[in-house]
Amino acid sequence: MNNSGFICGLHHSYIVDDIGIDKIFSKIKTQLAEKEKNQVTLLYLSQSNQFFFEKELDLLEKEYTLQFIVFYENTIEANLIQAATQTILNINVMSEMNFIISGNKGFYNSIANHLKFSGINQIQIQKQYFV
Repeated sequence: MNNSGFICGLHHSYIVDDIGIDKIFSKIKTQLAEKEKNQVTLLYLSQSNQFFFEKELDLLEKEYTLQFIVFYENTIEANLIQAATQTILNINVMSEMNFIISGNKGFYNSIANHLKFSGINQIQIQKQYFV
């Protein structure tokens, strides 16, 4: 632990929709399996109330209890997104945070605006391309 009270390490925070979960699921597994100290949170937003990989994510959350937290929300309402994002910021114990958004264009633009409103400017966007 350093002088700021944070653990030296990286907090990967993923915010995804139904399209984006497919692209980042394997990345989450890889980051959890690394020997480095990482914290991973996933905010999964779905309008359909159907969450892909839900069983697998729940098993990973049980296996990596102190490292991995999943939030499921069946809405894309602005106030709930803001509240969930604030929760992720509040539970952070790592010295660095990395925000990754994965989903359709309207989704990642909306989420990026919410994060910027919260003072988070370093955001990675995993764009989805379909052929």
